[in-house]
Amino acid sequence: PTPAPKKNSIDDLLEDAAKSAIEKPKEEAPKAVAPKGPDAKQILIEKARKDKEAKKAAEAAKVVPVAPTGPATDDNDGTQAAAAPTILAAVQATGKPRKKGPYELGPLDCRVLDGAGIERLMPKRVTAGEEPDVLCRIIVTQPGEVLPEEHSVFFSVTVGGKETYKESRKVRMSSIGRRAMVFVVPADKIASEETAPVRLQAVLSAPATPGGGQAKQFTVETID
Repeated sequence: PTPAPKKNSIDDLLEDAAKSAIEKPKEEAPKAVAPKGPDAKQILIEKARKDKEAKKAAEAAKVVPVAPTGPATDDNDGTQAAAAPTILAAVQATGKPRKKGPYELGPLDCRVLDGAGIERLMPKRVTAGEEPDVLCRIIVTQPGEVLPEEHSVFFSVTVGGKETYKESRKVRMSSIGRRAMVFVVPADKIASEETAPVRLQAVLSAPATPGGGQAKQFTVETID
């Protein structure tokens, strides 16, 4: 017998579509294949490099809070801040009999003080009318084989060959060791209306060797 003609109602069409979806196998997404061959290693290295650069760029784009700074000052702040003084090293006994002798004078360390009280490196030139206050330190050492004896440190400032400041400090130590002597020079003691050299000098009294002092020098210059 001849089969009955297929119905084309809406229900029949929906039923046929559902059967086709069930019977049709699902298409799998293509899997990522790792590169092979002699260039595979280079490709992976290049990818890692790009990922690293992208991470750095993302971190650089972040807003970094800026720490607050002190008030701005135009008073002698044109040089770098000087390092803090180091702790003085102890003097070791030599075990030899101690006798009279000279103490030793270390290098002269001079710095300028800015308007905020920060110690800054001594510049080679200072503009006339803008002379700073100056702070100088010098270390006096009693060697291990030297008996305690009173010494004096003479500190002086000369501007253009003329002495403008002088100070003496006694050095007393009951045992071997070191002392840091500090001298503060007011700005008016290094002032000059004309271009002139400024010399800061520290000398140790006898029995130290005469003339064996330490000195620093800079120049005061006029604007013209």
